Amino acid sequence: MVVRLAFAVMAHVDAEILVIDEALAVGDARFVQKCMRFLREFKERGTLLFVSHDTTSVASLCDRVLWLDGGRVKALGPGKQICDLYLENLLEAAQGRRARSTRGERRLHVIGLPARPHAISVST
Repeated sequence: MVVRLAFAVMAHVDAEILVIDEALAVGDARFVQKCMRFLREFKERGTLLFVSHDTTSVASLCDRVLWLDGGRVKALGPGKQICDLYLENLLEAAQGRRARSTRGERRLHVIGLPARPHAISVST
């Protein structure tokens, strides 16, 4: 309910930049559809910075994508292309973990960037 409330408040604020960090991961299908519709409309008038592991949402919403791996830039480019690379790497890492079960788990992050670039500072 907290995420629903936050989204409702955000939808009524006149902002130029909107930062969404994994907010859609907690909603049911109807809520997610409503949020995606709002975010697509928002992109027409503002800048959306969307942080998620959901490559389907990232590819759907984001024109450019920044992929961070362990806090370092792994790739930057068109949304679909970077999401495909991310998924390939995730599969390879999972297969490698099965073969080497003692290896630590990797943390991967995909960040959608606005089509109109702005100065963005990312700290880790």
